[in-house]
Amino acid sequence: ALPVLEHIARWRASVEAEGGAISVGVVSNFDDRLPRLLSALGVAGHFDFVLTSREAGVEKPAAEIFDRAAELAGAPEGSAKVHVGDTFSRDIVGAAGNGWGAVFVSSDEQLMRLDPSAFEEMSRYEHDRVDALGFVPRVVGAPMTLAVGDQPGPDPGDVESEVDALLDPHIDENDPDGERAWFEGNTDKFGR
Repeated sequence: ALPVLEHIARWRASVEAEGGAISVGVVSNFDDRLPRLLSALGVAGHFDFVLTSREAGVEKPAAEIFDRAAELAGAPEGSAKVHVGDTFSRDIVGAAGNGWGAVFVSSDEQLMRLDPSAFEEMSRYEHDRVDALGFVPRVVGAPMTLAVGDQPGPDPGDVESEVDALLDPHIDENDPDGERAWFEGNTDKFGR
């Protein structure tokens, strides 16, 4: 997850340098231990806010927790808001049901274990699905060129390939028309 957070931080810095704004937060059905946990994991600095269900007084998928998250993010009315989660019934139903973009993180193996009736529910909510967190920057619109930035390396193309391999666990240089091409075609889905 750390390479993904670092990539999003570089994208955010470039957007802010151009006068834009991106807020990144955590919205979780968790208790007041979460901020300490994120600190212990060394990732707390990547987030502008952490909102737990305990603090909000409701759990996802309730509209109130998403409304509070938008408020904490400073998101103006009508601005793009995207929630990434791994529990369809809470994360995706909550986000999509409240007008947010929704990205469902679920591997093919996890989908295969679902009851077939779950796919009916999934079809009712607009969302993207990614197999792993490494795909999230592409789906939310973060340009891959930011992954190389000012990083040292012999050739920016080589560095970009290395970063792609880190961020995209399914990259296959022998299959340029596979999943990678699909995600590259959808990088501007949320208007960025």
